[in-house]
Amino acid sequence: MAKRKYLRAPVNGPILFDDNGDALRGVMLNISEGGALLSELSHVPDINLIPMLIGLTQFPDFSSMPTDHILELKRGIFTKKIIRARGRLVRAKKVKSEVDQIFLSNIACKFFDLDDSSQKVIHKYVTVFAKNIIFLLQLFEKNSSKGSNVNIIRKIAFLMNYDGNKKITDLKREVLHDYQSLEGL
Repeated sequence: MAKRKYLRAPVNGPILFDDNGDALRGVMLNISEGGALLSELSHVPDINLIPMLIGLTQFPDFSSMPTDHILELKRGIFTKKIIRARGRLVRAKKVKSEVDQIFLSNIACKFFDLDDSSQKVIHKYVTVFAKNIIFLLQLFEKNSSKGSNVNIIRKIAFLMNYDGNKKITDLKREVLHDYQSLEGL
């Protein structure tokens, strides 16, 4: 598997973008310091550089927190940093939505003129997300041998915007996929 220039991490959150003065909404599937993968755009803007507003949750490093503290946390309490970016379309791919049975475009865009503070916010987001995925995978491994980590696994997964109610095997598969996608093309 080839390595990416930058680590990327899932976001699965809303993004606002400008199209000739109209504010439109989409979903950011993942992000790296170099760019992002967007989906659910009402249409692909036909401008060269797409101005965007991106909200990135500032997750804590769960591996450095006591278990009882993690179990008390609520989703949505973490600060969100809003950054401005401009992206240029580098690839678009039609994918079929399983729910609506319609085709949506996944759009890969490369960031241009990203200021230092925005790049640092993205770097921190991706780095902490990667640490948390590794910690979560370690908990899955410990759980398979002892079976005592289900509550903390579900809680951390939920806090990281995964569906914490999925079967443990399905949840592990999804987290493992995101781990493998951090670097791999």
